[in-house]
Amino acid sequence: MDVKWSCLAAIPGLQFKESRLPICCGSAGIYNVLQNEMAMDVLESKMANVNASKARVIVTANPGCMLQLEAGARQHGSGQRVAHAVEMLDEPTGTIVPIKLRSATGAEPRR
Repeated sequence: MDVKWSCLAAIPGLQFKESRLPICCGSAGIYNVLQNEMAMDVLESKMANVNASKARVIVTANPGCMLQLEAGARQHGSGQRVAHAVEMLDEPTGTIVPIKLRSATGAEPRR
């Protein structure tokens, strides 16, 4: 396991699965804008791998990848949630309310 993900694997109750094929999601900065068709092919392949893993949450530390993987989850996924690594680290404590939830529900972070 890559050292940067070892902190996630240490979360109690979390079953951590690394991607069998650690391929790019197709975002690659602005590649998904400049070469959209190719980027969507890469994303479809990535999501096939994610679906085969049966993962319920896709975790990344890259905001561009988050956007691309959210699109992939909508188009090719099986209901997976896409989360930033920091969200996952915080989930056991519940101190951070993701921006999407905050704006949709008016929820405030727990103190």
